[in-house]
Amino acid sequence: MLASTPVVVLSAILGRIPNMDEYKAAVEGINLTKFIPSVKELTV
Repeated sequence: MLASTPVVVLSAILGRIPNMDEYKAAVEGINLTKFIPSVKELTV
């Protein structure tokens, strides 16, 4: 099974796969499509 980072973290916290409402509440305010790691992080 492949899952996004938020799904993996929520699953670890909840002990189960989150439902859609739980997922939406957890990622509210986080722009998941605009995340770009810094070049420094990628080259270390």
